[in-house]
Amino acid sequence: MPGLENIFLSIKQSAELIAKDTDVAIKSLKEEKECKQNDKVWVVYWLDEV
Repeated sequence: MPGLENIFLSIKQSAELIAKDTDVAIKSLKEEKECKQNDKVWVVYWLDEV
């Protein structure tokens, strides 16, 4: 069934995108924790994002 293969591919792509987003979220959480230890770094980081 050719339709089934397409469904599987889109599920795989979705899973990869979710994994990528999760990685980004984890990284930014780690950066935020590190920045809270040093307020000056946090401000620089925030200005950089804006």
